Amino acid sequence: MEPNRAHKLITGRGATAIYLALNASCKNREVIVPSNICYAAILPIYYSGNRPHFVDVEYPSGNISYRSAASAINESTGAIIYPYMYGNVSEDIVAIRQLCHEKGVLLIEDCASAMGARINGVPVGEFGDYAVFSTGHAKNVDLNNGGILYTDLPVDKIENDFQNLPVLNEEIVNKQSNFSKQYGTLRRSDNPEKVRELFEDREALKRQFLYRITDDGLLRQIDNCFSILTNESDAVRRKYDLFINNLPAYLIYNYSEGSFPWRFSILVDDAIIRKKIIEKLLSEKLFVSDWYPCIANAFGDNTNYPNARRMEREILNFSLRETEEDILKSCAIINTVLQGEKYEKN
Repeated sequence: MEPNRAHKLITGRGATAIYLALNASCKNREVIVPSNICYAAILPIYYSGNRPHFVDVEYPSGNISYRSAASAINESTGAIIYPYMYGNVSEDIVAIRQLCHEKGVLLIEDCASAMGARINGVPVGEFGDYAVFSTGHAKNVDLNNGGILYTDLPVDKIENDFQNLPVLNEEIVNKQSNFSKQYGTLRRSDNPEKVRELFEDREALKRQFLYRITDDGLLRQIDNCFSILTNESDAVRRKYDLFINNLPAYLIYNYSEGSFPWRFSILVDDAIIRKKIIEKLLSEKLFVSDWYPCIANAFGDNTNYPNARRMEREILNFSLRETEEDILKSCAIINTVLQGEKYEKN
């Protein structure tokens, strides 16, 4: 269900929406974010004249807890960006909203991976001062680009800032693709210093994250994304159930009630087994991802975030856009590896 908010603005991507929200309401402050958030949500913090304040997450949900948010707030805090990791919702958002209200801190609800989810029957996107959705690559509705910003706050400055952004074009699309490949290559090479260097020239990256869309066809699709998701939701849940029913329960990353899964995920705490699963899946040209890594050190924060690091070491996720045949193949390979190694989760 689409959030019921006073204002709705279609943006170039979710990162653009985060930038517009912060640029309108938060300047020269710290923005609290989980240390395993997508890098695309971090750069807009800098572009809006702010700086990230990373915090650890809960294990195994990967979400910020109320306790960690409350501990992190200080005199410099201007905002919290709260993503629903993997589309997994948490009732902590209700307490965090109250905390932000009491402290005068802006709450940005990052629903990029949680379109279609609800908390106690209320659609995500109705809890923050701002709510951000994405229809970018590999999101619940994948249109390759697009984001949406919802709010009940005044939007005059946001609309003015938005009109001054560049328009999505082929050059931006190509640069996005090249950057994504470069980041993936460097991260797989286990070279954190090179990854950090990749994000240092933030101004050069700006056009890849801040832009608007003028294509009427794409704009209509983005505007209609909740209807698209509703039409596809039964198929998505059926594929999710295929994973659930064909893999050992101890591996499963569990979603709380009301969540809408972004991907199907497992947690494998044996590094050798995990590596073998990845290698065998890729050798069969089957999709597997280890998203999201702990990103804090790429932005100069070398703090040890143990739960985020543990999530990074254990998480594997699989697209719910794959065919049912490929899903069953993936499950068979995972089971074969587990049986061959006589693996049991401790």
